[in-house]
Amino acid sequence: MPLTAAEILREMRANPLTFFRHYWLTIAGGQVGVPSDVATFSFLDQAANTHGFTTGISGLLGRTKDRPAIRFTKQQGVALPNPDINNGFFNAYYVAMMQDENDLINAHYALPRNGPTSDANPDIMLTSQLSGCTFGIGTQAEGAQLVTHIQPNPGLGAVREHLGVTVRNQLADGIDSVFEREAQNEDTGYGNQGNRATIIGIRIDNRWNFYVQCYAGGGMGPLLEARKL
Repeated sequence: MPLTAAEILREMRANPLTFFRHYWLTIAGGQVGVPSDVATFSFLDQAANTHGFTTGISGLLGRTKDRPAIRFTKQQGVALPNPDINNGFFNAYYVAMMQDENDLINAHYALPRNGPTSDANPDIMLTSQLSGCTFGIGTQAEGAQLVTHIQPNPGLGAVREHLGVTVRNQLADGIDSVFEREAQNEDTGYGNQGNRATIIGIRIDNRWNFYVQCYAGGGMGPLLEARKL
């Protein structure tokens, strides 16, 4: 049976970490510099599997399992007020990629922490695939949660320290976590230049929780790890 958006979102909300172990997720459709805001996404069951790591004794033995490949694609334009989940559409906060430049100002986005969940105030945050980008999470503040997603500027070449500095400067009021390639495992995670990452956020009881999934780049590369940030 094909997977449905309602089923996938239900699993993602119930246990994001288990969800990231069981599904290979890509997030597409974003563009550099497009404002962060509530956006409508479509769901696609890619009807294909990749290999994924296992945990426990199976993991220690290096065994893998087939993991279904799914995709969320950001739709262009204003978010729909009532997206049709039965046809695979739903709303989420989209945190846009901003390119790392010396004059970068206010690259962060304030995710609302309060208020009832609705299509206008979703409890899901999505951001485009990370392929060298850095994602920063600020300290939880009253009513808001600052996050930022910054993409390397090709003109800066190998001066990667600049990217981390930019992210930290954008979160000057407090930093909870910074996910960057330089601090990750090169063998099994984002630290390898060829690997990619997907980050999602789930709001529970007025608090945002963030999770990352890493996988080998190039097509549907195998899942390598999943963890909470």
